[in-house]
Amino acid sequence: IHVDINGGAVSAAEQEGHGGVNTVYLMENYRSTKNIVKAAQRIISGQSSSSKSSQASIRQDMKPMRGTGPSLRVLACADSKAEASFVVTEIQKMEAAGTLTPLST
Repeated sequence: IHVDINGGAVSAAEQEGHGGVNTVYLMENYRSTKNIVKAAQRIISGQSSSSKSSQASIRQDMKPMRGTGPSLRVLACADSKAEASFVVTEIQKMEAAGTLTPLST
């Protein structure tokens, strides 16, 4: 996403029409763990074309700053209500076990 100086998104057409648009890549991720960043990179790169673009390779260089983190689980829910129920139940289990910490978010 390209952002103008006022914080608004700039489309590809607008980028071509304005020579003063610069791309800034924020390469350090302070919020997500390594497992989350790697999974996101796989999803993003799977949506790009078959030839690896320069932007795709730059995204692969994202550096997570929070360690590896727990293994990811993929869960298919019937609908958004079932998904929300699952999340609430998992949080309640973590609270009961005493494993819910600021680092587990």
